[in-house]
Amino acid sequence: MSTPSYLQRKRLFVSHAGNLEDVVLDRVFPQETGFFVDVGANDPVGASNTWALYERGWSGITIEPLPGACAKFMAKRPRDICLNVAVGDAEGETFFLFGSGAGHSTCDRVRAEELQRELGQQMTEIKVPVRTLGGIFAEHARDRDIDVVSIDAEGAEAAILRGAQLDKFRPKLIIIEAMAAFLQVDVSDEASRILEQNGYVLGYEDGLNKFFVAKERGELLDALRYPPNLFDHYITASEYNLQRKSRRRLRLLQITLVAWAISVVALILMLRG
Repeated sequence: MSTPSYLQRKRLFVSHAGNLEDVVLDRVFPQETGFFVDVGANDPVGASNTWALYERGWSGITIEPLPGACAKFMAKRPRDICLNVAVGDAEGETFFLFGSGAGHSTCDRVRAEELQRELGQQMTEIKVPVRTLGGIFAEHARDRDIDVVSIDAEGAEAAILRGAQLDKFRPKLIIIEAMAAFLQVDVSDEASRILEQNGYVLGYEDGLNKFFVAKERGELLDALRYPPNLFDHYITASEYNLQRKSRRRLRLLQITLVAWAISVVALILMLRG
């Protein structure tokens, strides 16, 4: 039996996602190019499920209703299409509440109250346009093979999926956030049911998200059998950055010690002379 390509990796994979989602995606999709849709993308790099794919050569659609989000995305990810909208089950307009931290935003008033209570901060409310995911697919990905859709919408996952037209558009893999805010309580029953009714199979759960695979793409399920592990040859971005800082400090110390040694030798020679 041939060795799966993801076990042949020579490079170190740096994970930027919040729960190693990008490690799993890197294993499922080892190809150099592909197309993603990131709903609730939040930040171009930090805690991003799709940044590692972009770095490898992929492109896609990033969707984030936070004010000013698209300026950040287009500066860091110019190949992507960025949409500064919310996504729901019908086109229109909705309120959007957001706090000061990453991921502290929602179109759900109950979720907003939970965030406000847990974080002890006021939420700002604005009006934003709403698009359906099916409408976005039709406009921006009609002729594309959609590999990955990642949905992190703080409680709006089911509404987003109701408007996705999954009978017409068939992403190979869909990730949904499954847990309640600040609690490991699964609140994804409706979203999961919509996916299953539209021919998607649950392939993997990581304690925060669920990964669903289109039934016609069953060949992807094998790469979802295991959680991130040593064969994935990964390191988190925080660990990687800490190692880089440590190496820089070590080099600075080495330079300082060499300079000190030269000064000592020079002093000894001067005293002998």
